[in-house]
Amino acid sequence: MSAEVSLPGTVSSIIEEVARTSPPSSPTKQVSMSLVNSCPTAGVATFTTSLLAALERHGYAVIIDVVPAARFVTTALVANMLGGLQGAPPGPLGGEITTVITSSVFDHNLAWHTDSTSWELPNRWQTLTLVEPDSLRRPAPTSILPWSSLLAVIGSEAAHELHHTEFGWREQFPDLPPLSAPVLGTTPRWLRPALGRHLEPGHCGALLELCSAIAKSEDFAQVDVSESSIVVFDNHAVLHRGPHLDPDGGRTILRLKLRGRVGDLS
Repeated sequence: MSAEVSLPGTVSSIIEEVARTSPPSSPTKQVSMSLVNSCPTAGVATFTTSLLAALERHGYAVIIDVVPAARFVTTALVANMLGGLQGAPPGPLGGEITTVITSSVFDHNLAWHTDSTSWELPNRWQTLTLVEPDSLRRPAPTSILPWSSLLAVIGSEAAHELHHTEFGWREQFPDLPPLSAPVLGTTPRWLRPALGRHLEPGHCGALLELCSAIAKSEDFAQVDVSESSIVVFDNHAVLHRGPHLDPDGGRTILRLKLRGRVGDLS
């Protein structure tokens, strides 16, 4: 089964009409639209089934043949189908809607990680939609690595430790309420900068074993976000990393985090 899915024609035509007739607005406002009730029920059901099947099998899906002018409205429909935006305001731990500019500066987005590790409940689904392509027209794939591939190679003792040992995920935010959880808890979390001292030799061998498995793994997919394709992935089932472009080319992505909960920060 392919990870590629496309909108049924009956849905696509309505999405295009909505995009054509709506007043001009920013990509952020367009992806926040409510659209499920505007589209044929049967067509939305067919698309939802195909999308969820691809996500279940691969951990990600690529929505193809998107009309470029309607890509943000299409993203809004996908967001509606996957549980919708909750309207959480942006804060120190990031928000549901963020704009990411691909940079030549190395940061954690370019290393394997899961998103919203410092949230009370990390988001389940994530969408990536292109706002601006790279000015130098370079390929810039997002890499996606299944947790299942890593769990197949780390030892059972390490897996047990990672399921039951809690680590602090907000130590870099001393003014916020602390949050602790296992790496392999109900929701997997992985962000090396947040683990800090625990990754030093002699601290947690299970973490180092997982680090080694991640570094050696070649069982990952590379998927490109374009003006005619939208990437969706399961943040609970995969790790991901962004592309590195040097020099900067202005490539800009709009990222939605769906079905998560930041929690009380007061």
